Amino acid sequence: MPTARVNEVKAADPGIGFTLNFDSPLGHSLKVVITMTDLKQPGNGSYQSEVTILNDITDTELVFVVPFGDTAYAPSNLLSFKIDLYSPYDNKNSLNTPLTGVVIGEKGSFSFSTSVPTGLAELKIGDMLQSENGAYIGIYNNDGNFNVYPQFAEKQEPLKPVYSSNTPGTTSMKSELSSFSSKALAMNSNNAPLFMANALVKVNGEFRIDASGRLCAFGSPLMFEQYQS
Repeated sequence: MPTARVNEVKAADPGIGFTLNFDSPLGHSLKVVITMTDLKQPGNGSYQSEVTILNDITDTELVFVVPFGDTAYAPSNLLSFKIDLYSPYDNKNSLNTPLTGVVIGEKGSFSFSTSVPTGLAELKIGDMLQSENGAYIGIYNNDGNFNVYPQFAEKQEPLKPVYSSNTPGTTSMKSELSSFSSKALAMNSNNAPLFMANALVKVNGEFRIDASGRLCAFGSPLMFEQYQS
């Protein structure tokens, strides 16, 4: 049976985050039971949450962010944690000796993060951008259009773009800045411009998505037109 280790444990209102590492894939489902106790204020009692993964696990590293639904963990408090693992998830016996330790409660909150950048100096097919407020995600599609979508939808329906560059046939975009003007060019695979958008001269020449979901460069929204040499 694989051996598990817990790493990178952090605690902040209202829960705990940690990485679970296995020396080999489980190959089964998994239930994780986390129990937290405030050592500074034991009168608060213990808090417990469960995470159940029903599919067979082939990854050897799992990242957890687990809420407890309370605000009892003040910054700097010492918190003990106990993590019990059950695999398959309905197994009555724990996978191994509970993983235990003590962590210092931190001031702050947990947030989701990805490797999608918020700004790029040049865009190529397949590149993605996210808006700084996290509300939109943009994708440079194989058809040459850069489309921006809401990050998520509350209803189970296909996401529709809120912005499209309307630059079919292009494979890259770059921004150019001179002392008199700035422009964004959408190029084809031969590096020849097919579409151009003028923009006001501002400090940041990176491509970004603004708070309304529009693709921008030099701080200005871009509306591409057929390039005329």
